Amino acid sequence: MKVYEILEATKGILVSGNKEDEICFFSQDSRQMKNGGMYIPLKGERFDGHDFIESAFQTGATAIITAKDVSYPDKIVIKVEDTYQALKDMAIYLRSHRPVKVVGVTGSVGKTSTRDMVYSVVKQKYKTLKTEGNYNNEIGLPLTILRYQDEEVMVLEMGMNHLNEMSRLSMIAHPDVSCITNVGTAHIGELGSRENILKAKLEITDGMKDQSTLIINNDNDMLQTVDLPRLNVVRVGKNEGASIQASDIELFEDHSTFIVHYHDQSEKIWVPVQGEHNVFNALIAIAVGLELDISLEDIKKGIQEF
Repeated sequence: MKVYEILEATKGILVSGNKEDEICFFSQDSRQMKNGGMYIPLKGERFDGHDFIESAFQTGATAIITAKDVSYPDKIVIKVEDTYQALKDMAIYLRSHRPVKVVGVTGSVGKTSTRDMVYSVVKQKYKTLKTEGNYNNEIGLPLTILRYQDEEVMVLEMGMNHLNEMSRLSMIAHPDVSCITNVGTAHIGELGSRENILKAKLEITDGMKDQSTLIINNDNDMLQTVDLPRLNVVRVGKNEGASIQASDIELFEDHSTFIVHYHDQSEKIWVPVQGEHNVFNALIAIAVGLELDISLEDIKKGIQEF
């Protein structure tokens, strides 16, 4: 991002530095800074990232946003009211000002493996960025978006513990395609019931435009009940009602195979990992690939390379 874009996004004040300079790396960890990067000091319950500004510059940072008054005349310094909000605002701005499609992935279990399988398919045709590690929350998601360089698609894992959390993530990422792997009992202690878990997962659609695509595991008893007329809901699974359906599933020690049926076509799919859950992950990856106009041959290749 150009400095002037950061100023526009955050409504910040340029204390020092050139607004035409470009920032190519962002981090909230002063130990992970790279030359030319921007340090984003966040305030936690036990620490204040502003205490590590000097360390960030020593590690290679050339720019910071800050909620406190500091003086580094030879560095890019942007003063903002709240660095946490500024982080989200920069991600929202970048997402909306770049020609990139976003695929969001969530679910009670299997988010990461599904994300990685979707990524393996999408990268067959497009330059693709994906969430790394567990960067799937309100700090990790914006930082992932800010890793954007010139990718055509982002595959973003999105996690939550409470109601309204997923909604906030969706309003940052604005997914073009969203995937919900399942609704189980994870976080039932915080949310109280599987009905509330379903409600929380469906918040991934809050930032989606009308007629965008939501891909769901239709074999899940909770997801079967989903009815969202404003979206294109694609259902995958083994059972009737799935528009992308698996049959003849064979599970082996180190791989799985199945026949996928869609639009009166049938193809055998080879999945290089064991377990029926990975068959469902593959169905979601197939659905994403078809939605992004990836050929079936490339989709199969992407799953095989997972």
